[in-house]
Amino acid sequence: MWFVAVSGDGGSGAPYVLGGPYDWEFRRGADGRWLLVRQRLGVWWSDGDDDGARAPEAFSR
Repeated sequence: MWFVAVSGDGGSGAPYVLGGPYDWEFRRGADGRWLLVRQRLGVWWSDGDDDGARAPEAFSR
């Protein structure tokens, strides 16, 4: 996963970014369908200040 956010006030400061892998665990249900039983994000790196960060408008719909 790669995440980018900008400041909440729309300022020109550097964005907040982070990245890492998702780890999912699935189990087959009694009816034969796969069920998601756990999802975890491992943050491997981040940069910037997340104080007031939000997703850019183009991606927040």
